[in-house]
Amino acid sequence: MTKAGQMKAFELSSQGSRKEKEEVFQFRADRGIFAMADGFGGGGAGVNAARLACDKSLQFLDREAGDRDATLPFVLKPYYSLAGNIVFNSVLHANREVLRANREVSGNAKGGASVLTGFLDGGFLALANVGSCSASLIREDRVSSIVRARSYRSLIDPTGTLASAHQLQVPLMALGMVEGLEPEIAEVRTAPGDVLWLQSEGVEPKYLNDFMGFYLNNRDAAATVAQLKERLGEGLSGINYMISLVFI
Repeated sequence: MTKAGQMKAFELSSQGSRKEKEEVFQFRADRGIFAMADGFGGGGAGVNAARLACDKSLQFLDREAGDRDATLPFVLKPYYSLAGNIVFNSVLHANREVLRANREVSGNAKGGASVLTGFLDGGFLALANVGSCSASLIREDRVSSIVRARSYRSLIDPTGTLASAHQLQVPLMALGMVEGLEPEIAEVRTAPGDVLWLQSEGVEPKYLNDFMGFYLNNRDAAATVAQLKERLGEGLSGINYMISLVFI
């Protein structure tokens, strides 16, 4: 069984033509928790919303993760595990904080964020997702999509074949927009050696394939990430994106 402290993570990102990078990733190997957010909004509101989403969801996870007697402040879903309920509530908590921040400002200073939070409880992984981030699990030479992006682009172009849909990466749901949020929960049993691929929308599937080829060849996380970074620099120049890799 994989222990949380054995996890390691890498972030690959670019702000493209934006003045600020609106994607945020936070990771705590010792607690087996992480959060990734992709913000939107003018005047710096997007990056503020993304930071707040990650900060608040990680604070909640840090407090509640591993506490078998946790009293969750929002809801308890009987069809999710304890880990699933904890990540579910971490997103509700973060949403409340982003909404509170938005009420204190006006105009284009309000922002929102897609968010993906995770908690590895022993060998059991729970993910909570809202918006346009996605996640895949890589095991040996196989990959499985476990969280799909929920965006206007994914709605009208589910196969990813329309070049004109690239600019339509508007999340169908996001933190900071409404009170009645319903995070999507994915729960999977992991194995030592698994790799979790998290990404903001717009990163083409070929880069995941490139990563798998690099990693199968050398089994060296740092060397593989360096190769992938070079490939991303060649192919995604000027495009804002984030890829987070969690090695379990």
